Amino acid sequence: HCVPVKAPAPERLLWHKLYSSARRSADRIKAEKDLRQAATLAAILVEVDDIVLEQSLSEAPREVWAAARSRMPSLKAMLQSHPQALEQMEMALAQVRRR
Repeated sequence: HCVPVKAPAPERLLWHKLYSSARRSADRIKAEKDLRQAATLAAILVEVDDIVLEQSLSEAPREVWAAARSRMPSLKAMLQSHPQALEQMEMALAQVRRR
């Protein structure tokens, strides 16, 4: 049987994972897992699917923008071997900062 499911767009899930990683201050293990998942999604979306992340971040609430900014130092370390993904993340944050 087939069961229809509504799944979030992967680029929106990326920002949600970054937000979750910033909000889980009491559970460092889950926060680290969320951050790792966000980094993995970013690398795949940018390098494999050629998705531009700027639009999906601009549609997110401001709380997500702030959380993404706060997690960028850790994310940079995780994305060192994925410069395209890191560049996309930084560009997306720079664009929302201007608004």
